[in-house]
Amino acid sequence: MKKPFIISISGISGSGKTTVANALKKRLANTEVINFDNISSDLLGRDYCEWSESGADSNEWTLTPIIDEIERLCLDPLKYIILDYPFGTAHSKVGSYVDFSVWVDVPLDIALARRILRDFTRRSEIRRPLKGHASEEVSSYLDFYLERHRNTYLRHIETIRPFIDFIVDGTNTPEKTANDILTYINTNISLYG
Repeated sequence: MKKPFIISISGISGSGKTTVANALKKRLANTEVINFDNISSDLLGRDYCEWSESGADSNEWTLTPIIDEIERLCLDPLKYIILDYPFGTAHSKVGSYVDFSVWVDVPLDIALARRILRDFTRRSEIRRPLKGHASEEVSSYLDFYLERHRNTYLRHIETIRPFIDFIVDGTNTPEKTANDILTYINTNISLYG
């Protein structure tokens, strides 16, 4: 049985990785998505910003649950596995499985706006439900972003993006972005070679 073709969809938090991965899955038959956010309970063991400030080595993450899921899905008769995951091929163990890496590129302001919408409004029951003093919660979040998180995003872009196979414009619709990815794959990669 041939191993599934594994596509890593990467980018900073709020870039639209999950939305693009789901749009791509709709266009590819016999495909499964592994979502980093659904697996990543505590894969780092320390503060994300602290990790970034100390060099942002992707190999410091313990990604055994993701590797286990990749290996499990590789036993299924799938054609594709889409890895919705922030590190492209930078983590040496996970990267060894990836056949093609995509970076969903968005300006930091758009990523921040998407995170606020996602974390404070659209999925509030999962993330940070707004109670009572909503403006204080959002204000505190934005202070943290300006103080530490923005630099973490910039470092992530600097350390991961240069090693990606294909960069897409994350300000496009998810459907256009998925089509751009498929056009690139169909034009430039032999899936059967």
